[in-house]
Amino acid sequence: MVGYKSERYKYFGRAAALIDDAVNFLPARLSALCIIAAAYILRDPVFSGADAVRIYRRDHKKSASPNAGHPESAIAGAMGIRLGGGAVYSGRFLPKDYMGDRKRPIEAKDIPRANTLMITASVVALVVFLLLIGFVWILSW
Repeated sequence: MVGYKSERYKYFGRAAALIDDAVNFLPARLSALCIIAAAYILRDPVFSGADAVRIYRRDHKKSASPNAGHPESAIAGAMGIRLGGGAVYSGRFLPKDYMGDRKRPIEAKDIPRANTLMITASVVALVVFLLLIGFVWILSW
């Protein structure tokens, strides 16, 4: 219920939700950049770095969350699928925008593909982090 925008839960967890938004501001954007880089690195024809950039730039603000739309739109663009849309909350359907273009239907094979994309993005983040640590270490000498 943390962060729910209903009268019943308006104040329950509001501070925690705002802190979560603030703390994840930078990681959400860095995650999107790593996902885009991973889409360029992977040779699988399913992934497209150019589409990841295009959809990210177009759709990252479509989420109600200030952070969730960044990695979600990058993944949708990288994989050529459409993510998001409406959902049922407390028995009511709430319409939401989609992210990405439906270049192809989502299929079961997309789960391991998304895993491959995320692992590659994690390796990209690790390499960048290690390079930054090395650079700082060299400068400190």
